[in-house]
Amino acid sequence: MFRIMFAVLALPGLLSAETILFHDDFNDGDAVGWIPMFGEGTYFVNSSFRYELSYSGPNNVDPCTVRGDSLGIYMCVSDYSVVLEGICHDPSDFMGVFLRGTFAETGYALFLRYPYQDLSIMRHDGPGVHIPLKDVSFNLEYEANYWIKFQCEGNSLTGKVWQGTVEDEPAEWTIATTDATYSNCGFAGFVTGNVYSGDSHAEFDNVMVTTDYVALEAFTWGAIKATVWK
Repeated sequence: MFRIMFAVLALPGLLSAETILFHDDFNDGDAVGWIPMFGEGTYFVNSSFRYELSYSGPNNVDPCTVRGDSLGIYMCVSDYSVVLEGICHDPSDFMGVFLRGTFAETGYALFLRYPYQDLSIMRHDGPGVHIPLKDVSFNLEYEANYWIKFQCEGNSLTGKVWQGTVEDEPAEWTIATTDATYSNCGFAGFVTGNVYSGDSHAEFDNVMVTTDYVALEAFTWGAIKATVWK
Protein backbone atom coordinates (compact mmCIF):
# COMPACT_ATOMS: atom_id res chain seq x y z
CA MET A 1 0.00 0.00 0.00
CA PHE A 2 1.11 3.53 -0.65
CA ARG A 3 1.53 5.64 2.47
CA ILE A 4 0.52 9.23 1.87
CA MET A 5 1.94 11.10 4.83
CA PHE A 6 0.53 14.55 4.17
CA ALA A 7 -0.81 16.71 1.36
CA VAL A 8 0.11 20.21 0.30
CA LEU A 9 -1.53 22.59 -2.13
CA ALA A 10 0.82 23.09 -5.08
CA LEU A 11 0.62 26.54 -6.59
CA PRO A 12 1.77 27.29 -10.16
CA GLY A 13 5.54 27.57 -10.29
CA LEU A 14 6.11 25.56 -7.09
CA LEU A 15 9.03 23.12 -7.39
CA SER A 16 8.99 19.72 -5.71
CA ALA A 17 11.79 17.15 -5.47
CA GLU A 18 9.25 14.45 -6.29
CA THR A 19 5.89 15.69 -7.50
CA ILE A 20 3.09 13.17 -7.76
CA LEU A 21 1.22 13.84 -11.00
CA PHE A 22 -1.45 11.31 -10.08
CA HIS A 23 -2.02 8.04 -8.24
CA ASP A 24 -4.83 5.50 -8.27
CA ASP A 25 -5.29 2.49 -5.99
CA PHE A 26 -8.77 1.70 -7.41
CA ASN A 27 -10.14 1.42 -3.86
CA ASP A 28 -13.13 3.52 -4.90
CA GLY A 29 -14.18 0.67 -7.17
CA ASP A 30 -13.85 2.55 -10.46
CA ALA A 31 -11.22 3.55 -13.01
CA VAL A 32 -12.33 7.10 -13.86
CA GLY A 33 -9.88 8.80 -16.22
CA TRP A 34 -8.44 5.59 -17.67
CA ILE A 35 -9.03 5.06 -21.40
CA PRO A 36 -9.12 1.51 -22.83
CA MET A 37 -7.16 1.37 -26.08
CA PHE A 38 -8.95 -1.58 -27.70
CA GLY A 39 -12.66 -2.25 -27.43
CA GLU A 40 -12.34 -6.01 -27.78
CA GLY A 41 -10.68 -6.34 -24.38
CA THR A 42 -12.43 -6.42 -21.00
CA TYR A 43 -11.55 -3.71 -18.47
CA PHE A 44 -12.95 -3.42 -14.94
CA VAL A 45 -12.07 -2.96 -11.27
CA ASN A 46 -12.51 -6.38 -9.68
CA SER A 47 -13.60 -7.39 -6.16
CA SER A 48 -9.98 -7.14 -4.97
CA PHE A 49 -9.94 -3.48 -6.08
CA ARG A 50 -7.43 -4.16 -8.84
CA TYR A 51 -7.85 -3.01 -12.42
CA GLU A 52 -8.29 -6.19 -14.45
CA LEU A 53 -7.50 -6.44 -18.16
CA SER A 54 -8.35 -9.53 -20.20
CA TYR A 55 -9.13 -10.81 -23.66
CA SER A 56 -10.47 -14.14 -24.89
CA GLY A 57 -10.81 -14.85 -28.58
CA PRO A 58 -9.04 -15.64 -31.85
CA ASN A 59 -7.66 -12.17 -32.62
CA ASN A 60 -4.31 -10.68 -31.66
CA VAL A 61 -5.62 -8.20 -29.08
CA ASP A 62 -3.41 -6.83 -26.29
CA PRO A 63 -5.70 -5.19 -23.70
CA CYS A 64 -4.22 -1.91 -22.52
CA THR A 65 -5.44 1.22 -20.79
CA VAL A 66 -3.96 4.72 -20.68
CA ARG A 67 -4.26 8.14 -19.08
CA GLY A 68 -2.59 11.51 -18.60
CA ASP A 69 -2.33 13.72 -15.55
CA SER A 70 -4.30 16.79 -16.70
CA LEU A 71 -7.78 17.51 -17.98
CA GLY A 72 -6.58 16.04 -21.27
CA ILE A 73 -5.11 12.62 -22.00
CA TYR A 74 -1.41 13.46 -21.93
CA MET A 75 1.20 14.25 -19.30
CA CYS A 76 2.19 17.86 -18.68
CA VAL A 77 5.90 16.89 -18.79
CA SER A 78 7.95 14.51 -20.94
CA ASP A 79 10.13 13.16 -18.09
CA TYR A 80 8.29 11.03 -15.54
CA SER A 81 8.26 7.74 -13.71
CA VAL A 82 5.47 5.16 -13.39
CA VAL A 83 5.35 2.62 -10.56
CA LEU A 84 2.62 0.01 -10.11
CA GLU A 85 1.84 -3.52 -8.96
CA GLY A 86 1.06 -6.19 -11.52
CA ILE A 87 -0.05 -9.83 -11.50
CA CYS A 88 0.13 -11.75 -14.79
CA HIS A 89 -2.04 -14.83 -15.26
CA ASP A 90 -1.36 -17.79 -17.54
CA PRO A 91 -1.66 -17.88 -20.60
CA SER A 92 -0.62 -14.22 -21.02
CA ASP A 93 2.83 -13.94 -22.56
CA PHE A 94 3.60 -10.57 -21.01
CA MET A 95 2.49 -7.60 -18.96
CA GLY A 96 4.07 -4.19 -18.94
CA VAL A 97 4.10 -0.42 -18.56
CA PHE A 98 4.49 2.21 -21.25
CA LEU A 99 5.48 5.89 -21.40
CA ARG A 100 5.21 8.73 -23.91
CA GLY A 101 2.44 6.78 -25.59
CA THR A 102 0.16 8.05 -28.36
CA PHE A 103 -2.96 6.76 -30.08
CA ALA A 104 -0.77 6.21 -33.16
CA GLU A 105 0.76 3.43 -31.00
CA THR A 106 4.16 5.04 -30.63
CA GLY A 107 6.19 5.33 -27.42
CA TYR A 108 8.25 3.14 -25.09
CA ALA A 109 7.33 0.03 -23.09
CA LEU A 110 8.91 -2.11 -20.39
CA PHE A 111 7.66 -5.69 -20.67
CA LEU A 112 7.88 -8.64 -18.28
CA ARG A 113 8.04 -11.53 -20.78
CA TYR A 114 7.17 -14.83 -19.15
CA PRO A 115 8.03 -17.33 -21.94
CA TYR A 116 11.45 -15.67 -22.37
CA GLN A 117 12.05 -15.14 -18.62
CA ASP A 118 13.29 -11.63 -19.23
CA LEU A 119 12.60 -7.90 -19.07
CA SER A 120 12.53 -6.00 -22.34
CA ILE A 121 12.46 -2.28 -23.15
CA MET A 122 10.95 -1.74 -26.59
CA ARG A 123 10.21 1.24 -28.81
CA HIS A 124 6.83 1.21 -30.55
CA ASP A 125 6.85 2.89 -33.96
CA GLY A 126 3.23 2.17 -34.87
CA PRO A 127 0.74 -0.73 -34.91
CA GLY A 128 2.67 -3.98 -34.79
CA VAL A 129 6.09 -2.29 -35.09
CA HIS A 130 8.10 -3.09 -31.94
CA ILE A 131 11.83 -2.36 -31.85
CA PRO A 132 13.78 -4.13 -29.05
CA LEU A 133 16.18 -1.74 -27.31
CA LYS A 134 17.44 -3.82 -24.37
CA ASP A 135 16.69 -7.24 -22.80
CA VAL A 136 17.91 -8.68 -19.49
CA SER A 137 17.24 -12.10 -17.98
CA PHE A 138 14.81 -12.11 -15.05
CA ASN A 139 13.05 -14.93 -13.19
CA LEU A 140 9.28 -14.58 -13.53
CA GLU A 141 6.38 -16.63 -12.17
CA TYR A 142 2.72 -16.49 -13.13
CA GLU A 143 0.29 -15.40 -10.38
CA ALA A 144 3.13 -13.68 -8.49
CA ASN A 145 2.89 -10.00 -7.54
CA TYR A 146 5.60 -7.72 -9.00
CA TRP A 147 6.28 -4.04 -8.53
CA ILE A 148 7.26 -2.42 -11.83
CA LYS A 149 8.91 0.98 -12.22
CA PHE A 150 9.60 2.53 -15.62
CA GLN A 151 11.15 5.97 -16.07
CA CYS A 152 11.94 8.27 -18.98
CA GLU A 153 14.38 11.13 -18.46
CA GLY A 154 15.58 12.79 -21.63
CA ASN A 155 16.92 9.97 -23.81
CA SER A 156 17.36 7.66 -20.81
CA LEU A 157 14.92 4.77 -20.27
CA THR A 158 15.29 2.80 -17.03
CA GLY A 159 13.30 0.13 -15.24
CA LYS A 160 13.10 -1.87 -12.02
CA VAL A 161 11.12 -4.98 -11.07
CA TRP A 162 10.92 -6.38 -7.54
CA GLN A 163 8.71 -8.23 -5.07
CA GLY A 164 7.58 -7.42 -1.55
CA THR A 165 6.34 -3.92 -0.78
CA VAL A 166 6.89 -0.58 -2.45
CA GLU A 167 9.43 0.22 0.27
CA ASP A 168 11.55 -2.73 -0.91
CA GLU A 169 12.45 -0.93 -4.14
CA PRO A 170 16.08 -1.77 -5.04
CA ALA A 171 18.57 1.07 -5.28
CA GLU A 172 19.89 0.01 -8.68
CA TRP A 173 18.01 -0.07 -11.96
CA THR A 174 17.34 -3.58 -13.29
CA ILE A 175 17.42 -2.54 -16.93
CA ALA A 176 18.59 0.64 -18.69
CA THR A 177 19.03 1.90 -22.23
CA THR A 178 18.82 5.09 -24.30
CA ASP A 179 16.81 6.19 -27.33
CA ALA A 180 16.20 9.63 -28.81
CA THR A 181 13.21 8.89 -31.06
CA TYR A 182 10.37 10.17 -28.86
CA SER A 183 10.57 13.18 -26.57
CA ASN A 184 6.85 13.99 -26.44
CA CYS A 185 4.92 13.94 -23.17
CA GLY A 186 2.41 11.31 -24.27
CA PHE A 187 0.40 9.21 -21.87
CA ALA A 188 1.25 6.40 -19.45
CA GLY A 189 -0.48 3.06 -19.27
CA PHE A 190 -0.28 -0.66 -18.71
CA VAL A 191 -0.89 -3.67 -20.90
CA THR A 192 -1.02 -7.45 -21.12
CA GLY A 193 -1.20 -9.76 -24.09
CA ASN A 194 -0.42 -12.95 -25.93
CA VAL A 195 2.07 -12.61 -28.79
CA TYR A 196 0.49 -15.31 -30.95
CA SER A 197 -3.11 -14.25 -30.22
CA GLY A 198 -5.44 -15.95 -27.79
CA ASP A 199 -6.30 -15.40 -24.15
CA SER A 200 -4.58 -12.87 -21.94
CA HIS A 201 -5.28 -11.74 -18.38
CA ALA A 202 -3.54 -9.50 -15.84
CA GLU A 203 -4.36 -7.26 -12.86
CA PHE A 204 -2.82 -3.92 -11.86
CA ASP A 205 -2.93 -1.79 -8.74
CA ASN A 206 -1.38 1.14 -6.85
CA VAL A 207 -0.41 3.18 -9.90
CA MET A 208 1.64 6.30 -9.22
CA VAL A 209 3.22 8.72 -11.68
CA THR A 210 5.86 11.15 -10.42
CA THR A 211 8.23 13.70 -11.87
CA ASP A 212 11.27 15.46 -10.42
CA TYR A 213 11.70 19.23 -10.11
CA VAL A 214 8.83 20.27 -12.32
CA ALA A 215 7.10 23.63 -12.25
CA LEU A 216 3.45 22.70 -11.89
CA GLU A 217 0.85 24.35 -14.06
CA ALA A 218 -2.62 25.20 -12.80
CA PHE A 219 -4.35 22.67 -15.06
CA THR A 220 -2.47 19.60 -13.80
CA TRP A 221 -3.73 17.22 -11.15
CA GLY A 222 -0.53 18.05 -9.29
CA ALA A 223 -1.60 21.67 -8.98
CA ILE A 224 -4.85 20.58 -7.41
CA LYS A 225 -3.49 17.97 -5.02
CA ALA A 226 0.25 17.31 -4.83
CA THR A 227 1.33 14.89 -2.14
CA VAL A 228 4.55 13.97 -0.43
CA TRP A 229 5.09 10.22 -0.35
CA LYS A 230 7.55 8.47 1.95
